[in-house]
Amino acid sequence: MMTRTDPEVQVAARIARRDTRPREWIALIGGIAVVLIMNSPPVDTAVDRSFSSHMLQHMILMNVAAPLIAIAWPLLFRAWSSSRIVSGLNALARPAPALILSSGALWFWHVPAIYNAQLSNGRIHAVEHMLFIGAFVLFWRPLVDDNMSLGYLKANGQRVLYLTISMLASGLLAAVLTFSGHAFYPHYAAASFGGRSPLADQQLGGAIMWLGGTIAGVLAAIITMREEP
Repeated sequence: MMTRTDPEVQVAARIARRDTRPREWIALIGGIAVVLIMNSPPVDTAVDRSFSSHMLQHMILMNVAAPLIAIAWPLLFRAWSSSRIVSGLNALARPAPALILSSGALWFWHVPAIYNAQLSNGRIHAVEHMLFIGAFVLFWRPLVDDNMSLGYLKANGQRVLYLTISMLASGLLAAVLTFSGHAFYPHYAAASFGGRSPLADQQLGGAIMWLGGTIAGVLAAIITMREEP
C-alpha cells in the first residue's frame, strides 16, 4: 500500500495542486496520436518505397506533432520544474540552441550515407524520429510559450526572424534535393512509387519539404502574433 511519503504519491500530489489547462492535455493527446499514426505500418510501408512520402511523414512529425507536444511541455515537466534536467531542457529551448539543434538534425539525417543507413535499420530509423521530434519540440517551445515563462522571443519581430532563419535552413536543403540532377538515395532505386523515377521522387520530396516548412512558418508567425505597445 502506498503512503503519502512515497515518491509516486508526492509527484501526483504536486501535479494535482498546480493548475493544468485543458489545452495542454488536448495537445499532448493530439501530439502522441500524430506520432503513432505517422509510425503505423501503412505509413512505414509507403516511406520505405518513396522519398517524397518520407518527407511528408517528417513534415507532419516536425510541424504538427512537435508543436503539439511543445504546448504540453508544462504538463509533462510540471512536477519536476525545479530539476536539473528540466533546467537543461529549458536552456536548450532558447532560440539559438533550438535553431542549431533543429536545423542540424534536419541536415544531418539527410546526409546520404546516414539516410540510407536508417532506411535499412529499424533501430536507427526509430532514433532518427525521436531526435527529429525532440529537436523540433525544443524549436517550437519558445514560440508556443504563451505566458512567456521562458522569457524568449517576446517581440513579434523576434519571432518572425526566428522562423525566417529556420525556413532558410530547411529551404536550402529542400533546394538541394529539388534542383539536383542526381538521386542521392540508392535505396529507392529499386522502388517505383506512383510511376516516378527515384530522381523525380526526390525532387518531389524536396518540394514537399520547402512547401511544408514555408506553410508551417507563415502560420506560426500569424498564430503567435501578439499586440505590442
